[in-house]
Amino acid sequence: MWIDYDADDERLLVNTERHRQKAKNAEHNPAVGVSMTDPDDPYRRLSVIGDVEERTTDGARAHIDELAQRYMDVDEYPNPIESERVILRIRPARVM
Repeated sequence: MWIDYDADDERLLVNTERHRQKAKNAEHNPAVGVSMTDPDDPYRRLSVIGDVEERTTDGARAHIDELAQRYMDVDEYPNPIESERVILRIRPARVM
């Protein structure tokens, strides 16, 4: 899963498609947890507990292209989009 961070608003951003399970789960229950491992040091990790405070389609297509540039070094997201893209904006409550 690709993660982005809005430093101005202090929110984690997850870009997914409306039909996928993460989007459905977040709509049913906005409480989420995200864990990341440092690719250079598997003993270093970050966990964030928080709530999905917003689900938006505004800018979601452009955002997935930005993430594809960062994670895959390509100009556009190469996978077929099966439904509408959505950004889950997560407000962290606890960071470990």
